[in-house]
Amino acid sequence: MQMTNARSDSSAALTTAKLFTMMHTGWLTVVLRWKLQVSEYSCTSKFELVLLVARCVIDSPLRLLTHYVDLGENVTPEACIEACINLPKQGPGPKIPGYVLAGVETGSQCFCDNVNITSAWDAPASECNSPCRGNSNEICGGAWRLNIYETGISWNDQ
Repeated sequence: MQMTNARSDSSAALTTAKLFTMMHTGWLTVVLRWKLQVSEYSCTSKFELVLLVARCVIDSPLRLLTHYVDLGENVTPEACIEACINLPKQGPGPKIPGYVLAGVETGSQCFCDNVNITSAWDAPASECNSPCRGNSNEICGGAWRLNIYETGISWNDQ
């Protein structure tokens, strides 16, 4: 396992630390997320074990997932999922963050959305063959092919 992301946000009253550990085995990625929040009066800790199963689907110029996130040179499935978890939803307020689906395409693009993508859009896994810009040992979709992941946000929260 390797550490792929560590972040600390702090203010006078609240400190938050997040750690993400990933293990890749072909089409399956195992993620251990740990979040610790410490304030003057309390401390909370949350562990999550997430299995990321890449689903290869056909994209189109109309886009299956419509919210583009610019991750620059850091595109990986994990970075895209984290961005989609934190991205505020479009439309009128309140701007509650979090999308159900994240997708990577062409090795360098990240998209988010809350849509149900039927099996009619499925493509052979071999067509998702572009190395990720942020880690060439990982796959980030292909030409007009998205690797789709669930972010862990519940459909019921939408």
